[in-house]
Amino acid sequence: MKKNIPVSFLIFIFVFIFLSSFPLSAQEPYKLPPKEVVDIVDALRAPRTTISPTGDFMLLAEYGPMPSISYMAQPMLRLAGMRI
Repeated sequence: MKKNIPVSFLIFIFVFIFLSSFPLSAQEPYKLPPKEVVDIVDALRAPRTTISPTGDFMLLAEYGPMPSISYMAQPMLRLAGMRI
């Protein structure tokens, strides 16, 4: 007895083989952003000010630059919310 293969299955196999022959789009090289964007990300952040409830004192907190990727890629131990 001869088995009939459904046409929809054959179309699915054909489309699968056809599409799998295309190169993947994830193989594109890494692209760097424009220099203007890099300058904005690397710029120092503006200081933050906090005024006391009585208005007598003002705290001026300055933040450091963003951490580098090599620093973030290092193994770490977490202790009380700090990176050691």
